[in-house]
Amino acid sequence: MLTQTLIYLSSNLDKVLIGSRFNAATLGLYTRAMQIVVLPTSQLFGPATNVALPVLSRLQTQPQRFAGLVLSAQLSLGYPVVLGLAAAVAVADPLLPMIMGQDWAPAVPLFRLLAASALFQVVNYVIYWIFLAQGRTGSHFRYSLVARSILIVAIVIGSGFGVAGVAVGFLVGTVIPWPIALLWIRRWSLAPVRRMFHNGLRVIVAGLILGGAGLLTSGLVADGGAALRVVAPLLAVAAACGLLALIPGYRSDVAIVLRATHHLRRPAVRGEGSDDHS
Repeated sequence: MLTQTLIYLSSNLDKVLIGSRFNAATLGLYTRAMQIVVLPTSQLFGPATNVALPVLSRLQTQPQRFAGLVLSAQLSLGYPVVLGLAAAVAVADPLLPMIMGQDWAPAVPLFRLLAASALFQVVNYVIYWIFLAQGRTGSHFRYSLVARSILIVAIVIGSGFGVAGVAVGFLVGTVIPWPIALLWIRRWSLAPVRRMFHNGLRVIVAGLILGGAGLLTSGLVADGGAALRVVAPLLAVAAACGLLALIPGYRSDVAIVLRATHHLRRPAVRGEGSDDHS
């Protein structure tokens, strides 16, 4: 309860600062950009937690399977989110004003900064499962005090540079706690911390490459028609995704994600009568 209260308060500090220091229109731009980033990820993380947490709790006496599930879940959550964020970042400039109106165009750079912070949140999310699955709620609260203090300080400092500074502060406040979380669980966790770091690094680099390819193409076709400004960046993201899949490390990651998808679909295909509980 204390941890969730702390997370809730620190997660809304940015909005309180913007509302008090600036105006309602600026707050509206920021909150809309934040909602576009948060809504899809929260819709994914909630159900994934409901599935993963009881399984991880039962695997505490099987360290190898515990580690395998954590690594697989990290990649299976990370890559779909990264791909979706990269596509959204690539087409945000033409699409957001087209859907919501030209008055919302200033929300585009805020959205892109907040989308970058989501990269680090998604690779860090499985650590939350590890805290709970191993009954380390006290340790999770102490870690949250450290991580959320960093976020609060970064947002307060950033607010001195305008609403974009708040978004940058939010980004910094999500980047720094990720390696701290890995070091925090290193002594007592069953999770393979070093491999989790490497997994997360690959996911983040993939997000930067895909998003960069989309943004570069978006700039090149900025003077084109509306359809070209949407289609061309998406094709660039898809092409970059295909090129990444040719790299051995990423090719292995794709295979893991596809296997995880297959396992999730298997019960529905085999039905209730199946006796295969692997």
